Amino acid sequence: MANMETEDFAIEYVLQLERAAGREARDTRKTGDPVDIVSPARLIEVKAFGRSARGQAVPLEQRQVDALRANPDRFFLYVVENINEARAGLGDPTVLVLDGAKVLAMVATTKSVATYWPTLRVADYNSAPRLT
Repeated sequence: MANMETEDFAIEYVLQLERAAGREARDTRKTGDPVDIVSPARLIEVKAFGRSARGQAVPLEQRQVDALRANPDRFFLYVVENINEARAGLGDPTVLVLDGAKVLAMVATTKSVATYWPTLRVADYNSAPRLT
């Protein structure tokens, strides 16, 4: 399963859980919000894993850490794991819910690293030499 499919599955699963809990959750990935889901009064960042997330890095962008620091009582990190098994019909994924205090403690033990995400534009893609 591609990364985007894994993420989409995790987001949809969390939206269903939030709505079942009586919250009016909405996907905010394309709105410019720093988190994936706003589910009043929660700001939810979702991290999706095809398998177990145990011992795995959970990357957070600077804007997500800023949102966490500005709203530690509202920020939640939902780690959705075992998505590959769920997609194969072998059960539901597991969702770990980490509150803002726990995520702040995790962030405090890490070093910030800048990552650049340039877009491979069509003209650059088309003009790049191919190795065969």
